[in-house]
Amino acid sequence: LELLGKPVADFEFTGADGKPITLKTLAGKTAVLEFWSTDCPSCPQAMPEVQELYRQYKGNDKVAFLAVSTDDAKVENKAVEKQLAEWKVDMPLARDLKNSRAPLKVTAVPTLVLLSDKGALLHFQMGMAPGGSVEVAGKLRQALAGEDVVALMAQQYEEATRQFPKMVERWAK
Repeated sequence: LELLGKPVADFEFTGADGKPITLKTLAGKTAVLEFWSTDCPSCPQAMPEVQELYRQYKGNDKVAFLAVSTDDAKVENKAVEKQLAEWKVDMPLARDLKNSRAPLKVTAVPTLVLLSDKGALLHFQMGMAPGGSVEVAGKLRQALAGEDVVALMAQQYEEATRQFPKMVERWAK
């Protein structure tokens, strides 16, 4: 939560082509990073939702999607690519072979991270959240429209905080 709206630390992933992927190479693009691994039990359920978002935005030069594998370097690229193919995911693959995810506070998979075109954190979702891609899709649309996603989230949080006592009171009745 403390990172929302703030620039994230630089990272370096390795693309399927062997080239580095960093904040600098993603500059100017809103980035959707889906962290996963081949041995993740809930990733097969999470990945199709992100894949659907990717399908909708594929070809949009203002958005970058990455399926960031957190698998150890011992797991070969072929095995990682095969797993994505089995899940019918064709998002661009990246490998986090240097644990660049640590400053992003990614400690488990699946984790979805949405970054602004300036490298600020707009959304962070750790774990499987069925239907969570709907929320991410909304934030992605807002970001692409130039809206202040973090300010909108802060307003929603404040409203939810105001409504919470009323909800508890209704539940108690």
